[in-house]
Amino acid sequence: MALRVLTSTGIPPAGLIERFHGPMRAVALTWLAVSRSVPVEITSWWRDPTRNVSAGGAQYSQHLVGTAMDGRSPGRTRAQLLPLVQKAGARYGVTVPSKASEGSGSSVHVQGLPVGAVRAILTREPQLVASTFSFVGPPRPLA
Repeated sequence: MALRVLTSTGIPPAGLIERFHGPMRAVALTWLAVSRSVPVEITSWWRDPTRNVSAGGAQYSQHLVGTAMDGRSPGRTRAQLLPLVQKAGARYGVTVPSKASEGSGSSVHVQGLPVGAVRAILTREPQLVASTFSFVGPPRPLA
C-alpha cells in the first residue's frame, strides 16, 4: 500500500520521514504503518493561520506547528479506520483523539504533541512561531 496525498501539504516519501524530528516523525510513521494494511490519503498536514481558519481548525491546532496530520482510507468509515490508527499511534507514542477534533467525515486526526502544548507555544513564544513561518514558508508539493 502507499500513501496518497490530497493536499498541497502532502506527506513526504517514506525515505524522508526519518529526517523529521520527534513528534512529526512519530505522526508520519503512524500513517505509514497504517498504509501498510489499508490505502491512506493524507487530507491535511501543516497549515498557516489563514488556512487553519478556513479549514475550521482549532485556534491552537497542532497543524499550525506541523505536528498533526489528518487522513482517511477510501471506502472505510472513520469508525473502521480509527482502531487501526490508534494501534499504530500507540506504537509511536502519538495522540489519536477518538472524537473528531479536526477534519470531518471519515478523516482521523493524529497529533504528536500533548494536548495544550501548542497553546503554550503560541501564547508564550509568538515571535518564534512567526519567524518560523517566515523562514520555512508554506510547504510545497513534492515533485
